[in-house]
Formats: sequence, structure tokens, C-alpha cells
Amino acid sequence: YPEWFFKEYLSMSESPEKMSEIMDKYKINYVLTLYPENSSGKSVPDYLSINPQWALVYWDKYYLLFLRRQEKYSGVIDKFAYRYADPLKLGRTEFIGRLQQEEGVILRGKIIDELNRNLTEYDQNAKAHLYLGSMLEGAGDFDGAVKEYVEAIRFDPENVLPNLLIAGILVKREQFTQASEVLHKTLAKNPNLPSAYLILGQMEEKDR
Repeated sequence: YPEWFFKEYLSMSESPEKMSEIMDKYKINYVLTLYPENSSGKSVPDYLSINPQWALVYWDKYYLLFLRRQEKYSGVIDKFAYRYADPLKLGRTEFIGRLQQEEGVILRGKIIDELNRNLTEYDQNAKAHLYLGSMLEGAGDFDGAVKEYVEAIRFDPENVLPNLLIAGILVKREQFTQASEVLHKTLAKNPNLPSAYLILGQMEEKDR
């Protein structure tokens, strides 16, 4: 590809407006993309996620598929669009804040429904298992949450977060011995986890 092509491609990350300009220029109507490399919120997938002219219709642990809202895609969008369980939004502070508000119970239920649907399409989606576990934990279903975190570990063993979340649930249940075992196993694989040491410290305080 010529140099101008790469410059134009890279420029799409400058702003949502720039991305839309280039998408319109080349009449791009669907985008299959990897997840953003960082959580800055400044990437093409992030911009597509917040653009009402686009719909997220598929995602797994590797890719996201967006369709432009056009008549020819309306049937697919009506059936498959993710209106609540968008993996680019679920972990953001402002979204978590919405779950704490009055609408949170209804919103959480809709997210859980869409995550379950996602897992019927691709049950090895570690991200979906992780988010579903988080939603269930927030709803007080600790057994269901642990089950999903275990599945997240099974399909993405390199991700230490589910282990930390399981340990957190065990601490809430005052099952300190089991929590300590989970944390020490996790630290044996990855010793650079401040949050794991924090949980261990909190347990030591409770033992005094």
C-alpha cells in the first residue's frame, strides 16, 4: 500500500469526526476489528462503539464486528445488535456508575441477557464469562459469579483478574484459607500483582 494510505488509516484514530469522514469517503459499511491496544478511548473501535450510526453485532475474545445502520443491514442489526453488553463500555467507570443508580437493576438484567446470548453463540468467549461473572457478583449471585470466573480462566488462563475476583468473593464469605490459596497460586505465576498483596494484607488485618 502507498504511504498516503497508511497516513489516512492512522488518522482515523485522531477523533470520531475524522473516522466518520474517512468511513464516508470510502463508503465503508462494516468493520471487523481487533480490540484497542489500550484503554485510552481513542481508537476506531471506541469511536464506532459510541457512534449511533453504527451497531456492534458480534464480539468474542479477539474481534468486534460493527455494521453501519443501513436498510440492507436492518434485519441483522435488529436481531444481533448489542445494546447493553458492549465490551468496550462494560469496564468503564462511568458505566459502572450507572449500575449503582436506580436504573441499575434493570440495566444489569439486560446486560446479563445479552452476555448469555453471546455465550450461546461462542461459549469460549473468556471476556463474556468475565463480564457475566462481574454482573452476577454485583447482583449478589456469588456462586454464579465464581462459575463464570472459572470459565474465564479456562478459556484465558493468562488473565489473572478472574483469580483475584474469586479471591475477593471468598474473602466476602470469610473463607480466608481458600482465598489465600487462590492468591498464592496466582502470585506464583505472576508476582507483580499489588492487588493480590492488598487482599492478603486485608485478610491478615482481620485475623488479628
